[in-house]
Amino acid sequence: MTTAVIMHSARETTKTTTTTTATTHAQIYHPHVKLSQQKITTSNNLQLVIKPKIMSVNEVKIKKAEVAFEIRGTGPPTSRTFVLGDEDHTLGNALRHVLINDPRVDFAGYCVPHPSEPVVQLRVQTKESLGGGGSNSKGDGEGGEGNVPVTAIEALKEACMTLSEQCDIVLQKLEVEMPEVREDRERIARLEEADMMEGGIMEEEEAGMDEENFMDDEE
Repeated sequence: MTTAVIMHSARETTKTTTTTTATTHAQIYHPHVKLSQQKITTSNNLQLVIKPKIMSVNEVKIKKAEVAFEIRGTGPPTSRTFVLGDEDHTLGNALRHVLINDPRVDFAGYCVPHPSEPVVQLRVQTKESLGGGGSNSKGDGEGGEGNVPVTAIEALKEACMTLSEQCDIVLQKLEVEMPEVREDRERIARLEEADMMEGGIMEEEEAGMDEENFMDDEE
């Protein structure tokens, strides 16, 4: 009976073990840090409690990428490697899927060099010759331009536009089926707009204070 009670108690406390351990660690080793909770009410009147995140011992904080975008490679413009900063498998695999469905693309692949590096390397190689007077997305009726191969940069640009359009279609259909998603998106957009306006006002106030200080120094 005692063993069963202990096992039941252990199962009940499993969900909160990590949070309790992290909180206790923070209170012991960082007593000056005050932990606070934030409550958010969604459009469907759900109460969400956001607790402060305390990094565990084995957790690694991903640093910001040194570059946001970089093009690597020399030689024919049909082959290039693109470095996407602060991205992961989500965008890398999605772009790879769109690229390999393009008949003008000969090869498309991506990799994440290391889990601790927020960088995705995307390799794109297009066909150097379309052959048989084939046409690309720009058409082939003017001066034989249809036989000109598409470059790797152009293929990536079109893939990004295609992926963006696909995401818009999915979002529109989701908002039709779930109106609360649209309400949440509009609410988030209003909050972001308010933050931008507040940030602009603060910058104007700081600029005004700097100008006043400059005028005082000149006097």
